[in-house]
Amino acid sequence: MKICIVEQCTDVVGGVERVVSTLANNFIKNDDVTVVNEFRTYKKSFYKYDDRVKFINLCDNSFLKGDNFLVDFIRRARRKVLMNLTYKKVLKVFQESDVIIFGRVIVAKRFYKYFKKNEIKAKVICRDAANFKYLTADDQRFVLNDLPNFVHYFLVLTNENRDYYIKMGFDTKRTNIIRMINPLGIEPEMCYNPNAKTVFSFGRLCFQKNFENLILAFKSVHEKHPDWSLKIYGNGESKDKLVNLIKENNLNDCAKVMPSNSNVKEIFKASSIYAMTSRFEGYGNTLAESLSCGMPTISYDWVMGVSDFLKDGKNGKIVYLKNRDDYFKGIDCEEDVKNLADAINEFIENPDLCKKYSKEAFETGEDKSVETIINKWYEIIKK
Repeated sequence: MKICIVEQCTDVVGGVERVVSTLANNFIKNDDVTVVNEFRTYKKSFYKYDDRVKFINLCDNSFLKGDNFLVDFIRRARRKVLMNLTYKKVLKVFQESDVIIFGRVIVAKRFYKYFKKNEIKAKVICRDAANFKYLTADDQRFVLNDLPNFVHYFLVLTNENRDYYIKMGFDTKRTNIIRMINPLGIEPEMCYNPNAKTVFSFGRLCFQKNFENLILAFKSVHEKHPDWSLKIYGNGESKDKLVNLIKENNLNDCAKVMPSNSNVKEIFKASSIYAMTSRFEGYGNTLAESLSCGMPTISYDWVMGVSDFLKDGKNGKIVYLKNRDDYFKGIDCEEDVKNLADAINEFIENPDLCKKYSKEAFETGEDKSVETIINKWYEIIKK
């Protein structure tokens, strides 16, 4: 069977990129796999791929170095021009494929024109990598009106998101909408270290993750518990802003922004409490991994689907936002910061509670193993 996976750029760090690499590396054990990238940013992918996986890169920007405005402008210009000129390179791959998988909605949208103009017989699957509210108005119209015209299965990541799509009018008679969780990127292992006295978080340093709130909350935590530290692991455009915020709040001695580390278990074993401050998520990969390794966990009720992971008061704590939609849009309030600080202090001051949450998180929960999730993918592919 020939499987084609289409994504924006698989060589960077991210949840979708990790899932694509996991799918490709497991499908290649039995099938022929080609990964189509709209563009390439680096010479080497962050996630390792089986040597048998084939790649097609429509725009190669890997020779461009640096992150200044001029380089970013050139990258964007090259993408726009070259991708429009080279899309046809993948038409033959599409026509020869048995299965085509789009990593996210906006990628499927850009390739939709080929399905309108050409005879493509492959089974088409599209993942929803974000959520309906996150999509632009034009992308929302595409999902509701055009996606069912050529996609056989639309896979969403949480129950809340699936229900919301249906509420907004997704045509379940034309296209099956199914919840498909991401496979864990790690093997579950109890990593909780109550003696580390470290609160941590990790992910891309950007608006979406809003690590600013975590730093502000930790200022209050540090006043009560000066022997505790905060570490935020990641790379991204908000790094300088976060470093300056730490400095402005006189937290240099206890709060650090650390580089991304692909060995997340190493981070877990050096930490005591995981805190998640995202404004929105397609799927909480970092949350799933932390729980699977028994980390006492605190999370905002981001848009949308945190309840698929955390059972408040059972395997962790959900900090309910004052106004969830405002927070999603970037409108912050001091009450959310205070409530997060209070939750962290509660965990620090109640070690038995942390042990309870750690044990429950590690021993229970949905089976997210790679083997289980790949089998679910094959159930869909072979229908």
